[in-house]
Amino acid sequence: MSWTRLAATVSAAILVGWAATASAADEEHGRSGPYVGIGATYAFEQFSGSAKDVDDSWGYHAAGGFRFNEYFALELTGEGYVDFKINDQDADQADVFAAMVSGKVYPFHGIVQPYAAVGAGWAWVDDDRGLSTNDFAVRFAGGIDFYVARNWGLFVEAGYFLPVGGAEDYAAVPISFGVLYRFF
Repeated sequence: MSWTRLAATVSAAILVGWAATASAADEEHGRSGPYVGIGATYAFEQFSGSAKDVDDSWGYHAAGGFRFNEYFALELTGEGYVDFKINDQDADQADVFAAMVSGKVYPFHGIVQPYAAVGAGWAWVDDDRGLSTNDFAVRFAGGIDFYVARNWGLFVEAGYFLPVGGAEDYAAVPISFGVLYRFF
């Protein structure tokens, strides 16, 4: 079996399972109320300008939000991508931190809930080479919440972090994963 055929078969199985789960719109997991989440992030650098030749970085992801109904939530997200090593030298590194407010849309409900998010906020960059700055940033993301109990779930999310202005050279593609807790 070729890799293309294997990938198509696995993708079709995932989509069928996802559609079956989503079609059983479960009010228990699509309910409104506050939530929090915490996890880890692996950020693939997309640096440009003077920040080229950088290694990727681990970091953290923390979020808290309110789900207004089964389709929409507002979320405050904090992320930190720490120790981007510049030019493969331990002495030169950059840390990037972000605080964002995002809108999240959930098109399906149930135990498995995919979502899309768009947010804006502020980014801080601390570059050991003296290029530290802070400025406005935007974030685009897509992810899946997977509930293991009524109030507990796991999440995985891929995004694109795009700072502008003085921090524009420090873009990243973060992959975040962790645990979430739904109150009520």
